[in-house]
Amino acid sequence: MESHTDTLDPLRFGFVCVDNACRSQIAAAPAETQLQVRNRADIEVVSGGTDPAEAIRMSIIEVMREKGDDPSIGRRHRSPATRLRCVIPSS
Repeated sequence: MESHTDTLDPLRFGFVCVDNACRSQIAAAPAETQLQVRNRADIEVVSGGTDPAEAIRMSIIEVMREKGDDPSIGRRHRSPATRLRCVIPSS
């Protein structure tokens, strides 16, 4: 069986919510941080929304900063949900 590390593309792990301005951002930032700490370039974190907003909510940026997460991570990985192969919706 072929591993994702045997292919050219990294494994893409997506966090999806409706507007990609709150929940998916809160989930994606610490996941990205942990991948960086573990030096896992073979896994990519993306966030997406079924109806994406224009920007991340300011209150979420403040919460992310308070928790020590980098809010710019979420902005780098804003991806429409239709670009992800498998979507597991959050409630």
